[in-house]
Amino acid sequence: MYSTEDSLALIVRVKDALRVEQEQIRVNAGLFDADGSPTLGPNAPKSRRLAATQRKALLQRKNQVRFSTFEAILLDYQLQGHERFLAKFGALFRRFDVDSDGVLQAREFKQLLSALNPGLSNQDLEAYLEEADPFSTDCVTFSQCVSLLSEELAHAQAE
Repeated sequence: MYSTEDSLALIVRVKDALRVEQEQIRVNAGLFDADGSPTLGPNAPKSRRLAATQRKALLQRKNQVRFSTFEAILLDYQLQGHERFLAKFGALFRRFDVDSDGVLQAREFKQLLSALNPGLSNQDLEAYLEEADPFSTDCVTFSQCVSLLSEELAHAQAE
């Protein structure tokens, strides 16, 4: 699902996060003020310095990214990929959502299906509609379309 390009983009994001966290560690460890001036010199106020053990513990985290930061990077990247994946389908959905209410009527849903796969028979269209709208409410939402058609969408995007 992910390419070498995706991997490289994630590596860049993790390296950027690592730089930010290392700077925070330097400041939090009491080695430097936020403006970059040293705080451990002989004239540095005691209140600005951490105990040696606390400082050592912070510095041991050098070259490590917190799991929560790493997780946020991955989730953000996945979300952006998902949004890119759905962008074309969202435009197609809006094209058939004539009244722009975010819900397709049965006729609109069948037109959308035919646009995605012109070779579908009336029987296939009815089967998809039955699955998307099992209670015959004449309403198929965007989410229902994505859930039902996720494999077809992935296949269409790959082409």
